[in-house]
Amino acid sequence: LILFMFPVSVLGQIEQFDIAKFTAPIGWERSMNNGALIFTDSKTIDGKTSFCQILIHPSVESTGDAVKDFKATWNRLVTTQFKVTPPGGTQTNKRDGWTIIIGASNITVQNQSFKSILITLSGFGKTMALQINTAGGDYTEILGKFIDNFQPDVKLVAKPGNTVGLSDYLFTIPEG
Repeated sequence: LILFMFPVSVLGQIEQFDIAKFTAPIGWERSMNNGALIFTDSKTIDGKTSFCQILIHPSVESTGDAVKDFKATWNRLVTTQFKVTPPGGTQTNKRDGWTIIIGASNITVQNQSFKSILITLSGFGKTMALQINTAGGDYTEILGKFIDNFQPDVKLVAKPGNTVGLSDYLFTIPEG
């Protein structure tokens, strides 16, 4: 008996939304809400439910200051919705005209705790946000692959030749 082992792909084909190209997670529910493209996965194992949501928000005009963009986006997407303060710390990377800031907070709503992670990409007069909400389960690998393949399409916002993706940066997905 010969068994052939093939790597299982967790991401699908390259897609585009607004100013970004990305590879969607395979098998996740896809929806739109308030202009955001949302991918959702949930599962229950031994009576414990885990979930992960990836929300890709459409780009908006940048203030010209990536820190202000992050704070305004955090306030609009996280503070307003979940009534939490800004994250205690953020990570920032810069390259080829883009500034990428990531921050996270642990949140509890109706006795359910989860982590909300916000990633903003600011440059070329635009800012775009990825929001990840996750609880339980191990989504680290799939989130890492999704983030590595997420790339702003600078042809829509800048002169040709300025290309950079999140795979060009080193980020640590916050624990918890």
